Amino acid sequence: MTKDEQIKLIEENEKLVYSIINTYYPTLAKDDDAKQIGLIGLWKATTLYNPERGKFTTYAGVAIRRHLTAYMTSIARGFNITMSSLTIEDDDDEVDSGILTPAPLRPIWVGPPLNTLLTARQMMILRMRKDEWDYRSIAAQVGVSRTTVMNEMHTIKSIINDNILYI
Repeated sequence: MTKDEQIKLIEENEKLVYSIINTYYPTLAKDDDAKQIGLIGLWKATTLYNPERGKFTTYAGVAIRRHLTAYMTSIARGFNITMSSLTIEDDDDEVDSGILTPAPLRPIWVGPPLNTLLTARQMMILRMRKDEWDYRSIAAQVGVSRTTVMNEMHTIKSIINDNILYI
């Protein structure tokens, strides 16, 4: 999709952002940052949309809600994504032709220390995986089955993902 087509889709569907905010997030109705986050979701939808997979408004609605939910989560956790965390991508030399793009996301640990969240066995498994041990070797060393090691890694990943915020 060309840049002109993207801009046209954004302009045609801008009201979708406001409709979703008013319907699903009424507390954000007057929040300008929320509107910008919603527009970023709309922009991302235009870059990733495949017409063979369905209607654009359905795809864009999901992308907009995903971005607004992340914004709400960041507010709830005490972090706030603002316009200052965005960069302007400008292919031409004209400033007004720039498209807002999100700056690269940085992971921020928001939970308590990891060793207070994991068991001693999980910490041992995590250290071994960090040192590039395979599941079979870890299982032999720890004295459990390979499946148990895989399940523990799944649990570790869930705990880590629950305590990381990308801003």
